[in-house]
Amino acid sequence: MPYRLAAPPEPWVDRPADEAWLAEALGRGPVAALVGPRGAGKRALARRVLPARYPDRPKVAVSLSGPDATLVVLHALAEACGVAQVAWADLQGDALLAAIVDLAEEAEAVVVLEGADASDARPLLAAVARYARRSRWLALAERPTALPPLPGQVRRVEALPGAMAPAPPDALSPAQRELVALVRALGRPLPAAWLAPLGVA
Repeated sequence: MPYRLAAPPEPWVDRPADEAWLAEALGRGPVAALVGPRGAGKRALARRVLPARYPDRPKVAVSLSGPDATLVVLHALAEACGVAQVAWADLQGDALLAAIVDLAEEAEAVVVLEGADASDARPLLAAVARYARRSRWLALAERPTALPPLPGQVRRVEALPGAMAPAPPDALSPAQRELVALVRALGRPLPAAWLAPLGVA
């Protein structure tokens, strides 16, 4: 299930101010952004807030880190909305952006764009901010400068204090060091609450 928004992580560390801001921001407009370092909890926050706020809408999560990111977004939306045929070859530039916005609007989809620092994301987010009304979009990025202007719709998310403080390598048991190596090899951050007892950054 490559494009589904996963369930929130357990255990969840409450972030009431961030949760409230995200719900309010998506109530104000079609695009909001969470900006912060890897592992700060941006994705976990999205997974916590979006299903509760939009329980009956199709939800799509797409990583923009690969090539042809906008085509991947269109493909994910088509799959989530049950659209069987898309004339992929005919879609480029503004036509591609319009197809993405139109499909998301028709389905009133909730779309999470991970890695919104990617160069493909800026024109897509600008088009969504300008033309979307019913769909909701959440950009997750490490740098706010990579995003188009989104006044009042960008929030900085920091790692929880002390949650990711690294422990000296010799303070970890062999089993803990093996777990840390495995987590790093996966290339995807685990929730800070899981790693905090190990002192892993």
